[in-house]
Amino acid sequence: MEAAGFSPETVVEVSADGHVSTQPLAGTRALSGDAVEDAARRAELLTDAKEIYEHAISVQVAWGEMVQVCREGSVRAEEFMTVKERGSVQHIASRVSGELSSLDRGPWPALAAVFPAVTASGVPKQAAYRAIRSLEQGVRGLYSGAVLTVGSDGSLDAALVLRTVFRQHGRTWLRAGAGIVDQSLPEREFEETCEKLRSVSRTLVRAQGR
Repeated sequence: MEAAGFSPETVVEVSADGHVSTQPLAGTRALSGDAVEDAARRAELLTDAKEIYEHAISVQVAWGEMVQVCREGSVRAEEFMTVKERGSVQHIASRVSGELSSLDRGPWPALAAVFPAVTASGVPKQAAYRAIRSLEQGVRGLYSGAVLTVGSDGSLDAALVLRTVFRQHGRTWLRAGAGIVDQSLPEREFEETCEKLRSVSRTLVRAQGR
């Protein structure tokens, strides 16, 4: 299998000295390239109750997971409810960080605590796993997993695999998705998924003769 994509967020980052952070992104609006229009969409994003709820519960789960592996009192929100541009869209973004309670096992307890990323799994995670298995037609494979860089000094950076193009056995396909909550509208969630796919789809070239 070959894969290439645009990672919108990190599942977890760990430095050699034990500083750890995770970056939930949830809540989305398209980027048009027009500064005025994009600013209006950003303002709309930050006042949309559905988008704010989706983001807030993601941060809450990430906070609880970080508390499990971090020194007591060290977990904090370095960023909260900012807006980050990611490829073809803009997201509400937060960063939850802390200090690992022990360096004896390296960065792996931090990865184990937060993986898979809450924005890829759903909330609560165990119920989301059951829903994914019952509703999705096949296994996700690399999609919603992570690509890691790991240093001999104990550092780790895990990039979330979401907006990706895959190729295998002569077949090419794209994957992206959206977070579903009670207030979601199916038409808008489909539109959001297409907006995210443009981070990758606009770079693809049709094969000759097809």
